Amino acid sequence: MMGSTINYGIDLGTSNSLIARFDKGNVEVFKNPTGFKETLPSVVGFRNDRTLIGEQARTYLERDPKSVVSRFKRKMGTSETFKIKALGTSKSPVELSAYVLKELKTFVHTGEQVDAAVITIPASFDTVQSNATKEAGEQAGFKSVVLLQEPIAASLAYANKEKNVDLKNSQWLVYDLGGGTFDVSILEIGDGVFEVKST
Repeated sequence: MMGSTINYGIDLGTSNSLIARFDKGNVEVFKNPTGFKETLPSVVGFRNDRTLIGEQARTYLERDPKSVVSRFKRKMGTSETFKIKALGTSKSPVELSAYVLKELKTFVHTGEQVDAAVITIPASFDTVQSNATKEAGEQAGFKSVVLLQEPIAASLAYANKEKNVDLKNSQWLVYDLGGGTFDVSILEIGDGVFEVKST
């Protein structure tokens, strides 16, 4: 991390998650060292003393469904927990999200220590849900976590790619068809400042 710039971005998704790095105008999406896919299923499982994350957890779901959890993003910011048969205890959505975030760090092959990340959140997330996401990032070992609403992240990515886009006084409609939600946001852009007006 140089200065106050955070180069790593994480999409902590309901179905899948991924980690990318922005460097000198280029975006590199890191691949899972096992399987070489860019996405990591947001699934966590427990087997004896092992924690399974992603594809391994999804495969294990068939053998022991009461020890595997998915779609926990929907419960971020609530007091709900998930019973884990293999552990004889429960895990919170924050703890489960932290496992996914920690696993995403292993995708980074540059040798660089990933201490800070921008994590995207749905535009509909309230303060409690946002704080829960930040807490998951801290539990995963990030010293600094910045949250960015998903429609703003998508708009910034688009504007960065299409250099001829006018970023002065315009309104954009952004669709987010995700695994857990289907959000539509209206963004207002004035002098390069993006603001979600309605979701």
